[in-house]
Amino acid sequence: MQANERAMQLMLQVSMTSRQGDELYNRGKYTEAKNTYWKIAKSVLGNDLEIPTYSGSKGGGVRCKKYIDIDPFNRSNLVACYNGLAACCAREKDFESALMWYEEIEVVYLNIYYTSPTPLYDWMNYNLDVPELTFQRVKALTTSSDLTLQLGNTAVAFNLRWRACTNFISMPPRHHPPTVKAMNSAEKIAELSELRHPDPQLINKSGVTDPALQLYGSWARVSFKPLPGKVLARSAHSAFIWKSHFYIAGGRKDSFGPFYRDLWCLDLTQKPSSREWRQLPDYPIPKSVSGMFLSWNMIVYENKAYLFTGRKVIDYFDLVTEKWGRTPTTFSPTADDLRVGLTGDWPYRGSILADRLWKTARFRGMS
Repeated sequence: MQANERAMQLMLQVSMTSRQGDELYNRGKYTEAKNTYWKIAKSVLGNDLEIPTYSGSKGGGVRCKKYIDIDPFNRSNLVACYNGLAACCAREKDFESALMWYEEIEVVYLNIYYTSPTPLYDWMNYNLDVPELTFQRVKALTTSSDLTLQLGNTAVAFNLRWRACTNFISMPPRHHPPTVKAMNSAEKIAELSELRHPDPQLINKSGVTDPALQLYGSWARVSFKPLPGKVLARSAHSAFIWKSHFYIAGGRKDSFGPFYRDLWCLDLTQKPSSREWRQLPDYPIPKSVSGMFLSWNMIVYENKAYLFTGRKVIDYFDLVTEKWGRTPTTFSPTADDLRVGLTGDWPYRGSILADRLWKTARFRGMS
């Protein structure tokens, strides 16, 4: 085992030509470092792949054949180059480009999932046993977290650090050397976890530092006339705005209930002194059919708010007539669906994953 690890380290030392760019970066020669990182990245990928790949721009999501086929050593070297490019851009105050390269590292990581012999859900951690690759991804996540925090986005900053800390927990100890542990600072995670998003203590201290990425605005409480005897306070509800009207639907008071299936509207064009909630028809589908009305998305399209519950029938609320309706749908599995084990006439009631049946009551938040 030790011989194999020594062989891997030797191969990494030979493969990690990105160190040439690191030397230039450490000497403050950021333009030269960027050129070096770029040339090395192109030598790894070839000239026929445009980078960054701008995921989704050609309708294909993040999937990239070259990122799938690349070997672990070149993958580590490539990610190190992207980290270097991001660091150089950040030094030059080009934060947009820096974040773009950090996002490209995430695209490279997601393509590792396609190397699995069995299909994987994206919420499952799937990592290669290459400590250098772990180091480079933790570096990308924690550094981009610091950058987004600098730009005032506390929610994304926390999410990035949380992923850096939790995505590699199951990896062997060699993936957690002092350098990785130092980047995964428990103190920084604790500090970010105590913030609200946006945090009232920080919002008045921040300003626009990058007009290409930030807008300066302010938060204010929406006032309205209270409704006696009516409970509107809730969580896990749906919410959307249509023609200056704010709608909330479903949700729950707390984990023990009560659970709601109602729909309310607030006219934001009215003066606060006369603004009051108006109750609309409740969601008519029984809980026994649709499940609880929790954390569903309502998407507005052509004056209708569509509600996806995971059933073959999509319910909608007509915002003009203020009546509920439904739209039937059909599904026919494609060749790729059949290849990964998806059969039947509807995909969202159960899915085959790694020879196990993962039952889901519904897939929420899809549109």
